[in-house]
Amino acid sequence: MTKPKILFLGTAPIAVPTLYACAQLDEIELVGAVSQPPSKRGRGRKLQPSAIHQAAEELGYPLVTPERFHGTEGDAILDRFTPDACVVIAYGQIIKANHLERCPNRWFNLHGSLLPRWRGAAPIERCLEAGDPITGVQLMLMEPGLDTGPIFAERRLATTGHNAHSLSIALGEEAAKLVQSHLTAAVHGQLEPQFQNNDQAVYAHRILRAEGHIDFQGKAEIWARRSRAFDPRLGLRCRLIQAGRTIGIKIWSAHVQSPLTTEKPGTIIKCDASALWVACEEGVLNITSLQVDGKKRLSWSQARSGLALTTSNYFEG
Repeated sequence: MTKPKILFLGTAPIAVPTLYACAQLDEIELVGAVSQPPSKRGRGRKLQPSAIHQAAEELGYPLVTPERFHGTEGDAILDRFTPDACVVIAYGQIIKANHLERCPNRWFNLHGSLLPRWRGAAPIERCLEAGDPITGVQLMLMEPGLDTGPIFAERRLATTGHNAHSLSIALGEEAAKLVQSHLTAAVHGQLEPQFQNNDQAVYAHRILRAEGHIDFQGKAEIWARRSRAFDPRLGLRCRLIQAGRTIGIKIWSAHVQSPLTTEKPGTIIKCDASALWVACEEGVLNITSLQVDGKKRLSWSQARSGLALTTSNYFEG
């Protein structure tokens, strides 16, 4: 029996384990990979290939990096590879209906949430920000609506102890396991997908830069969750006021020390060798990792001597 030809589309590091899983499946023929073009990253702002770009080259598969898949570039790619099915994970571009219709055995997506909760651009971050105790990854059928297609299979994962970076790694590994266990049957039409309940849909809107501003108003628990959700993409920015000077600070990790406080938001309650506690409107935030503008990210124990904080200093948004 002829093996179905599979075209892989992905960009972010979370997609790499799935690419390797596809390459190892004997029941399919991986014919190539599609990724976003190289982008400027890092301090030198040099053009760097995506994680999938690098992995595909290491594996020896043909690779294309179109600026826009939804136009004639997408037509040319599908004409070149003539795939029977396409597998998508963290590609970063929306696939239009005309291209979805081009594959006789359909398009399959690995999505990092438990749909219909967290459809959209930032499911991992929004899951952590909301404090969801459980998340997962699902193998789903793609259709023109945003993450609205039916679900073939899923794997679940507890969010405890994770930030966005570590949870992305864990979900990437779970996505690869789903491909190993269910992709072949899904491609051959041997699995019956389950339709989503659209009435329960929650959208994971793209993370905006303004969301990384912390003013210490509201609940400490919310800021603690955001510190996990926005690590490592954004962090929580604020200003440290110290002896008449202002220092830009980015908080990377924090947790709730106490649900109660009577101090003004931004007040430093404790800043000894063991901890940095800062009052919020409701509760106290224990800051465990931070970064001074222009310097490296450090744990509080590493940053303490350089900052020389006292409880007369304070943070403001």
